[in-house]
Amino acid sequence: MGQLLSTRAGTVVEMPGWDVEGAAEKIYKACKGLGTTEADITEVVCSISNAQRQTLREKYLAMYGEDLMDRLKSELKSRYQDVIIGLMTPPDEYLADWLQWAMKGAGTEEDTLIEILCCRTNEELERVKNAYKAKCERDLEEDIESELTGEFQRLVRAVLACGRDESGTVDKDLAKSDAQELLDAGANQWGTDESKFNAILCTRSYPHLRQVFRYYNEISGTDITEAIDAEFTGHAQAGMLAIVFSMQKKKNKMLVLNVGSNEDLPWKRVGSKF
Repeated sequence: MGQLLSTRAGTVVEMPGWDVEGAAEKIYKACKGLGTTEADITEVVCSISNAQRQTLREKYLAMYGEDLMDRLKSELKSRYQDVIIGLMTPPDEYLADWLQWAMKGAGTEEDTLIEILCCRTNEELERVKNAYKAKCERDLEEDIESELTGEFQRLVRAVLACGRDESGTVDKDLAKSDAQELLDAGANQWGTDESKFNAILCTRSYPHLRQVFRYYNEISGTDITEAIDAEFTGHAQAGMLAIVFSMQKKKNKMLVLNVGSNEDLPWKRVGSKF
């Protein structure tokens, strides 16, 4: 498997007046003969949206009688191939491929699961689950249950339940209560009641959570990230921090969440703007 290119919060939009036939011809010429003109391929693929890339695949097949993905795989090498193929793949199918890879064979790539699952909306998660089932003929939740254990398993299962309130409403009284519950579940007692953290982090709306964390700071004198650092370890800690940083839109901080040393991990966010 190559490198995971995050499709979260993409910024490339539809190119108006795009010439799909011209784009298909440009890539065909770039792959024709000795050598490959990578600059032309990069220009075409990186200047259009993913939906337009799928239209490009259809047009290329109609014009030249071959699958563009197969041609690119035969022409491109190494990390450049990983990037271009990743960008050309439909987002949900791409993420399903990575989820399958992360749980294949001995061991599990927990960092990849965090990157894909802990920072998405209910709708995005449902689409990923459907794509995974279509590809693997298994429910993602069942594989998560069999591959993971302990606090991290329970966190990911809570995320996959897609129970987050996305109304955008903020109940200040409830936010104060939630802040106190988090404090009582952690710093104010011996041990940690992870269920309280999961319930609040995985079901409250993002605007509501922002208010909860402000109240938490007021009553404890501690930032919620410091509390999570103190109360949790390993991938459960990283998953919760991913939720918090995603909610706060601190995308740069996602890079510090990687617990392992897999050399592929720095590439995870290369595609986040595409």
